[in-house]
Amino acid sequence: MLLTAILVVIILALIYHFVTEKKEISEWKETRVQPMTAIPEKKTPEEIIKESKELRLKADKKQKCLK
Repeated sequence: MLLTAILVVIILALIYHFVTEKKEISEWKETRVQPMTAIPEKKTPEEIIKESKELRLKADKKQKCLK
């Protein structure tokens, strides 16, 4: 009786393991198909300088407000 219960638990654990693994694989495949968004767009040096100046001005304004 105890041996049967142990075998049933092992079988259920294996079924659960393979079902969840299959879900993870299908989720991974879905996310892999999406285009990569981490690649930044190419910017000219002038655009980069302009953006950094804007960010610096915003940071200065925040610091002035905090004082």
